[in-house]
Amino acid sequence: MNEIKPKSSGEVAAVINDVHIPFEDQRSINLFLKWLDDNKLDRLFLNGDIMDMPDLSKFDKDPQNRMPIEEQIERTKGFLKLLIQHTRAKIYYVSGNHEKRLKKYLMRNAPELCGVVNLKELLDLDKLGIELIDSDPESYLKYGATLLGHFDMARKGSAMTARGLLQRFGGAMNIVQAHTHRGGVTYQTLAGRTVASVENFCMCDPNPNYITLPDWQNGFTKITSHARSAVQEIIQFHIGEEGFTDGDKKYK
Repeated sequence: MNEIKPKSSGEVAAVINDVHIPFEDQRSINLFLKWLDDNKLDRLFLNGDIMDMPDLSKFDKDPQNRMPIEEQIERTKGFLKLLIQHTRAKIYYVSGNHEKRLKKYLMRNAPELCGVVNLKELLDLDKLGIELIDSDPESYLKYGATLLGHFDMARKGSAMTARGLLQRFGGAMNIVQAHTHRGGVTYQTLAGRTVASVENFCMCDPNPNYITLPDWQNGFTKITSHARSAVQEIIQFHIGEEGFTDGDKKYK
């Protein structure tokens, strides 16, 4: 398992996921970029499904939702460069199930190219200074006292997936999950120690034309380390119709 230890008390990180380029929600992204300008981050975690890659899916494709894969790649690189312009934080890219479509497509159609064509090279991640976290079947890492990943669990209802993951990992640490496209938090106290498990919203179009009345919300999560690897505070920001508030600052 990849493990990252906070360098000091007061280290601040943010987590976004499920941008699903080219189906991103530009308003939510713009508000997040404004927040980045106002906050000094140490780390920024992109917790999977930053790209959608619908053409590589084994499911039926809607021709009206198509975008050439080359264009999706360039658009994603532009998004990554935009993040770099707004923060000096170290950026980590955790591959989600949609990023894994590339490897699965190659395994089905061009196994000879597996390992040659990959996300790191296509997105110039090394050149951008972005670290890729990629493992099968799920990609995740340990950040201090928090397990952060794009887990293959999505239950119906806010925080139900968070609760399921808390049970799966035995309540040993905090959890930040992507994948569900909704926000939710549940807590558990064992032997006097409280942990939080959260579902971290999404950054894609909350009302796409390919699903009816989705139970999705936009937003992101902030993690503050109060003591080295021991205590971390997790706060969620829901981006609603009126934006969101952090302290006395309104983003809208």
